Amino acid sequence: MHIELLSLILHPLSLYHTAEGLADQVTPEHIDKGLIYPPFSIIRKISANIAARVAAKAYDLGIFGCLRYNFAETLPL
Repeated sequence: MHIELLSLILHPLSLYHTAEGLADQVTPEHIDKGLIYPPFSIIRKISANIAARVAAKAYDLGIFGCLRYNFAETLPL
């Protein structure tokens, strides 16, 4: 099995968009329960949503060089 890894240089705003994506997924119900992050039980969904957001922003900034793809609509979560 051969695995290739791509080396990426992250744009400084990537961390901002990651944090924003996480914060946007905290619901009023989570806050009512005293949570400041979404529950760990939905970590896969949260991670996929954050990755889709960062990829879309990278494309919008011109640092992601492929066709824009709506990742969020195709995630099997």
